[in-house]
Amino acid sequence: MSPELFQLHITINTISNWQCDGWDGIIAYQPHLVPYIPEVLAKFGLQHLKHAFDEVIAIFPDFIMFEDDSLYCDMINFLHNMRIKVSDERLNAYTQEERQAMVTQYQEKLCQLDKITGPLWEYGSPRDGWAMIFDYIQAWDVRG
Repeated sequence: MSPELFQLHITINTISNWQCDGWDGIIAYQPHLVPYIPEVLAKFGLQHLKHAFDEVIAIFPDFIMFEDDSLYCDMINFLHNMRIKVSDERLNAYTQEERQAMVTQYQEKLCQLDKITGPLWEYGSPRDGWAMIFDYIQAWDVRG
C-alpha cells in the first residue's frame, strides 16, 4: 500500500468514525487509528484540528499505548467516569483531585475539538463532510 493510500484510508476512517461517535468514540474505540491521525490532519492542511487533537492526546500519560488492551480500557474508564475503578496501579497513583482535573480537561478539550470539526465533517457541511476526500481523490487522479 502506498503512503498516500494509507493516509486516505486513515482519513476516511477518521471522518466516518467521527460522524458516528465523535472524537471520543474514535479515541475510546479506535485506538489503532490515534497514532496516525496527527499526520493525516497535517497532510490535509488541518493544522487547527491537529493542534486541538494533540492537546487531547497530551492528557494521556506517557505509559499509555494506543492499543486495544486492558491498560487502554482502564485509561478510557479513568477519563470517562470518576466512579469507575481501574486496576492499573499507575493510574490509581493519581489523587482524586488529579484525576478530576484530567477528566475535566479531557471533556473540555474533546468538546473544543468536536466543535471545530463540525463545520468540516458534519452532515450539511460541504459534501456532507467528504469534500476534502473528494478533492484529494480528484487531485490524485489528475496526477495519475
